[in-house]
Amino acid sequence: MPIREIHWEITNKCNLRCKHCLPMSGSARPDELTNEEAFVAMETFRAAGASKIFFTGGEPFIQKDFLGLLERAVALGMRVSVITNATMLTSATLECLKHLGVDLGVSLDGANAATNDAIRGQGSFKQALEALNRCKKSGVSTTLYVTVTGKNVDQLDDFAQLAKDHECAAVHFNQVTIAGRALSFVDELALSVDQQQRLPELVAETTRVIFGEELSATDERCWVDGVTVYMSADGNLYLCSEVFQRRPDLSIGNIRSFSFKAWAEQQNVSSFANDGDKCCYGVRASEHSVFVGNVGAECIFAPRKWSIDTLSKLYDVLGELYQDIGQDCRDCRDPDCLGYVWLLKKEADRLYEQGVALVQVNDGPTFIHSFPMTSEGRPDLSTRYPPCSQLCTDSRRCRIYQDRPLACRLYPLGPETKADGTVVWALHLDCLHVERMEKRGMLPQFERRALSILNSLSPQLLGEIAETYREVDALCAFPDGENKYRSLQPVK
Repeated sequence: MPIREIHWEITNKCNLRCKHCLPMSGSARPDELTNEEAFVAMETFRAAGASKIFFTGGEPFIQKDFLGLLERAVALGMRVSVITNATMLTSATLECLKHLGVDLGVSLDGANAATNDAIRGQGSFKQALEALNRCKKSGVSTTLYVTVTGKNVDQLDDFAQLAKDHECAAVHFNQVTIAGRALSFVDELALSVDQQQRLPELVAETTRVIFGEELSATDERCWVDGVTVYMSADGNLYLCSEVFQRRPDLSIGNIRSFSFKAWAEQQNVSSFANDGDKCCYGVRASEHSVFVGNVGAECIFAPRKWSIDTLSKLYDVLGELYQDIGQDCRDCRDPDCLGYVWLLKKEADRLYEQGVALVQVNDGPTFIHSFPMTSEGRPDLSTRYPPCSQLCTDSRRCRIYQDRPLACRLYPLGPETKADGTVVWALHLDCLHVERMEKRGMLPQFERRALSILNSLSPQLLGEIAETYREVDALCAFPDGENKYRSLQPVK
């Protein structure tokens, strides 16, 4: 089976540091292809049958002799597209692109300078707009690429109108994925639950208003077809870019030594997607508008490595994460971690057998019984800071320390419900341990380690935690913002 399309991350180097960048582009990857190796790779792709090539980055035009590589691709009879941040497009470069017939994709994440530059960097809006104007004048085929975030979701019409005014071939709206660099900017970039639900229709309405077109029905079919290949900047090959993002260890080989002929002979129909296999993204399109939305499906070609699938494993990694927290806990007087201890079912069963006083509310969530009682003999769940019944106040160490539940082991991490209903993993900023880590400059490293743990939870364990928390939250909700916290990422 001949190869048809190549999607090539030519480099991870970039002159911008966009807040939503999935590959966190900036510096080159270790062992990126040399210029000479890139030209050899081009010949290999063409010999394997590739007729289309899509260059991404990083920023492609930062790469040495990139125009020379484009010229070679066109000389080999390939159709070429490049997605760029447009900050390095000179008039001479555009003349070359026009001559070669290269299709250009320009990234823009705000319909005005204030919004765009807050995400992509100071001055990037002006540079992108100037590039769009030059593309229009020179006749370079251009598509506008927009990552839809919480900061720009109200500018969809403006983006589409901007694309229309600059005679762009189309505008691509891509729903933000909270991964990569976006994990550090969740509060700024994440769409609310309501916005996520309404986004497909918002894009459809923009398409009707600006272009007079109807978007197609959502296509959620997996794109892994055996004739399209993704290559990262270090030459590793993948069935799809999503496999690279989720499981970079699942490369099918490296272009430096790869034989497409041998690989094709080893494949069969079951090696690729069937009609019923779903992609992680759903696509709707018209002539001038494309919407790519997140559908929440797992990638069947990049199964997530669930390293934490039991409570005991989670307890262990949290113990390592918080190995230096002891003295901070003894010094701290934050009341929010001293009570209101909710339990997972296995924890409740274990503590019940040990004779710990528990309370179950309406056959729902179970708590360590620390609540005052009402005159009707019921626990008063409106109490904001019920002192934990297991706390030894002298040592600030609990009586059930070895069997303390997840709600305690997580703190200062924990789920929180935002005002719009979104449940997020949050970092509590009133915790003395957090304050001291921030003063020592250790908080970013802690957050990365914490997110790595949370993202390693199996779906079953995460589902149990999320379901229990939502039951607790329904009974004991407090106004958003009462706890001083920073959102890390949505609880999926």
